[in-house]
Amino acid sequence: MFRQALLVFLLAMALTLPLFQGETFNYTYVRTIVIHAPAVTSSGGGVLTNITLTIAYPGIGRVYFSALPLTELDTQAAARVAAWVAASLSGVNFYDYDYFVSMEANAPVVGGPSASGLMTVGFLSLFFNTSLKPYATMTGMINPDGSIGPVGGIKEKLDAARSMGFTLFLIPYGQRYYTYPIVNETVTPFGIIRRITYATIDLVEYGRKIGVDVIEVKTAREAFQYLTGYSIACPPSGRIILPEGVVNLLNNITLKILNETSRNIDETQGSLQYISGNTLYYSYVTEILSNARAYSNNATHYLGLGLDIIANSYAFRSLVYSTYSLWLTRILSGRISVDDVVREVNDTVNSASNLFGRVNPFKLSYFSLEAYIDNLASYYDSLILFYTALNSTSLTSQLSTLAYAYVEASLLPDWMNLVSIVSGGPPVNKSVVGRQALTLYSLASTTVPYAETLASETGLSVDSLTLAGDYYSAAQQALNLNDTLALIGLSIYASAYSSLALHQMFSQGQAITADLVKTIGEEAYCLLSRTNFSSIMAQIYYEYGLEALNASSLNEALAAFSMSILYSQAVQQTGVSALGEITPFTHTPAPTTLPSTITTSIPQPSPGTYTSTTPGIPVVTALIISLIALISLVIGILLLLRGSRSTR
Repeated sequence: MFRQALLVFLLAMALTLPLFQGETFNYTYVRTIVIHAPAVTSSGGGVLTNITLTIAYPGIGRVYFSALPLTELDTQAAARVAAWVAASLSGVNFYDYDYFVSMEANAPVVGGPSASGLMTVGFLSLFFNTSLKPYATMTGMINPDGSIGPVGGIKEKLDAARSMGFTLFLIPYGQRYYTYPIVNETVTPFGIIRRITYATIDLVEYGRKIGVDVIEVKTAREAFQYLTGYSIACPPSGRIILPEGVVNLLNNITLKILNETSRNIDETQGSLQYISGNTLYYSYVTEILSNARAYSNNATHYLGLGLDIIANSYAFRSLVYSTYSLWLTRILSGRISVDDVVREVNDTVNSASNLFGRVNPFKLSYFSLEAYIDNLASYYDSLILFYTALNSTSLTSQLSTLAYAYVEASLLPDWMNLVSIVSGGPPVNKSVVGRQALTLYSLASTTVPYAETLASETGLSVDSLTLAGDYYSAAQQALNLNDTLALIGLSIYASAYSSLALHQMFSQGQAITADLVKTIGEEAYCLLSRTNFSSIMAQIYYEYGLEALNASSLNEALAAFSMSILYSQAVQQTGVSALGEITPFTHTPAPTTLPSTITTSIPQPSPGTYTSTTPGIPVVTALIISLIALISLVIGILLLLRGSRSTR
């Protein structure tokens, strides 16, 4: 454990060193707040950490992190997500400020992103010039879409908060009933026998017994209400009328898909006689056909109700299933080989790649650029699925994955028409777009690995996490290829599906609730309206979320709302942001009295208000520190390798 802690320190020192080489900070506006977050140490005990948060203007979106003694790297990464979400909710440009996080704890190593929800509220309080209630704190991970994600060690954190006098404790929605380990020791003549059993408690009832009001919260905006006594104002959510050209394109693609699905189903049904001797595969193909018909019928039903986007979603799935069943039947009857299918998919994916070379994306309007980005993300996804299928050893798994890749790529020529149909939005700035791409990728780099780690530790697995991992892998490929635009779309998809996966895995063993989905939908509309509906993809995904919610497809709805939020956050950083406002919020039985009225806007930095200048480190000193960091990094790697050899 000591060796791991030392390695984290050495790596962190080497990674953060460039920040100190010749940096000069000239700020005209600085605000600081100290928050107190319960945490769990590497040994599993509860501890209270003191976190000092600072925002400084003017900045360029840098997030500096300092820890004493040590934190794990995911804690540091989560601080950037907290700053990003707080800037989005408050309506300021993330890149106009620099952010400083200093964490101190009476423990050797504090790990995990569980303090990031509280960090978000802390940054919000700095932007809105409010303070946190001295008797209140929280635990919970902040997701890029502003939702509060699940964390571990909640009972230990609750106990730590109570021991320090806190009487209001916020926890992530869905984690009220908490399962924790109990270690039982029995002393025998031959030594101590330890047995671990597990108990589940109601944290709300447990909190009441020890004098703490425990409340579940879904979003950072809700947490801000309880911890400060103020609400971030948002208009009531409602429907969005998409441009007529978008709706017509959508419906034309849906009808085209349904016609092709019908042809596939008819041909497969007529070919079943050739595989009737193979009872197992005959039943299997029949089941796939049944699924294709069900999805096709649902698509037709929702199309008739005017739910155009959810109809298209069901139609897409009907085509995947019908294509899969058709290929499988042809292969089993000996009319084609798997290699024939691979060649057809390969040609289709390659043909789709040529679509993007015909357009200069940085000469498009912002709306058109967003459509281009979303299509480019779909192309990368089809490419990743194609290579995934090639590595599959199962015929059914390989064919189903190839069918998905094929359908996705084959529809891209139709979807690319969206680029020419939509227009409007803010001006396109290539440097701003590049900055957005790296920031969105950093958000995905926090949530996806964390979700995968939790899934590994808990033994839980959901399809959305597999999707998130696929999109994240594609984003890494786009980063390696320096494909900025694909990086934006893929990072948004990866973050949205990892957030969905986290909510699915920790919904108390139940499905995602409509209450949670509605709340995230309200967040999506709030951000859309405050950015003056300046993102066409945010509008489309928000409407998709509403339709999916009406169709009781809650997982789809949550993912769509998350993507809407992330697209709005991206456009917000181009300069279209509108400042947020706050109004009084009373929580009973909070022992405070709030003012009846308050003027609500974020104070704007004015030159001369505050000046803080930190001289740059001299070159000689920087070189010495660089040498020390390099030696530290080498020592850390050697220690890790030595530890690995010892283990084996």
